[in-house]
Amino acid sequence: MFENLPPEIQMEIFSFLSLKHLGSIQLLNKKISQQIIDSKQFWIALLHNYSRIVKPDHQKIKNNQNNKEEINHSEIIETLKELIREQCEKTTKIRYEIEHTKTMIISFKCAKEQKMNYVNYLNKQSSKADLKMEGIENEEMKEKVVSELLARCELFEEHKNDLEEQTQALQIELETNLVD
Repeated sequence: MFENLPPEIQMEIFSFLSLKHLGSIQLLNKKISQQIIDSKQFWIALLHNYSRIVKPDHQKIKNNQNNKEEINHSEIIETLKELIREQCEKTTKIRYEIEHTKTMIISFKCAKEQKMNYVNYLNKQSSKADLKMEGIENEEMKEKVVSELLARCELFEEHKNDLEEQTQALQIELETNLVD
């Protein structure tokens, strides 16, 4: 309907409506300008707060904090992306170290279990040797059994000491990994 009117009447109507709504248009322009300013302040505050947590000595952030007037959105967003990327890399590295530590703990437990099984086996063999010794009358056989028992006891002590050393080493390594 409006487009069917002659161009002169269309211009009159448009001019009348434009003057009538000029105040609203100016108010909208002011609001949009204020939102742009607020948006810049938001990004600056976000960059500042995030950088204080993540990387307070970051050179770009220090420069941006000193020159708040000269900051543009793309620099802020790129700096934030860089900081987030660095944090993701650190998180991935920490996850890898945790998984590596878990794997080491599991392998340590398996090794410990194997050694304990071997120690139990040696204890059973030692008990069997003790029983044999009671039944042996010959002095030479007794000496042979005693020397065998002593050798097994020494072997048992060596395995026990190895197990304790490995346990201590893994505990120290685990503590240093957890502290890091």
